Amino acid sequence: MMSPEERERVKGYIKVLEAYLDGKTIQYANEGYKWTDIACDVPPPFNFTLAGQYRVKPEPREFYISAGYRTNNSWQAIGQGLESGEKIRVREVLDNE
Repeated sequence: MMSPEERERVKGYIKVLEAYLDGKTIQYANEGYKWTDIACDVPPPFNFTLAGQYRVKPEPREFYISAGYRTNNSWQAIGQGLESGEKIRVREVLDNE
């Protein structure tokens, strides 16, 4: 019988494979290396027995912040040329972690 840790590991593999089927970008990182996009050619290049990790490439989030306002769940933007209440569209920049 599978241990709870093994079940969670296999569930992670399933998520990666489902994302691959959906056409999402998959990344691989060997120990000590940065995440790298992998070419998803046919046949798929997955080998879950190697000492590395696969993941679905994170997508940057987009959101709005308001200038001059502060609430419990939002940022306050302060800068030159911003009108109070002006909405600013922000796109997250992801580091290759």
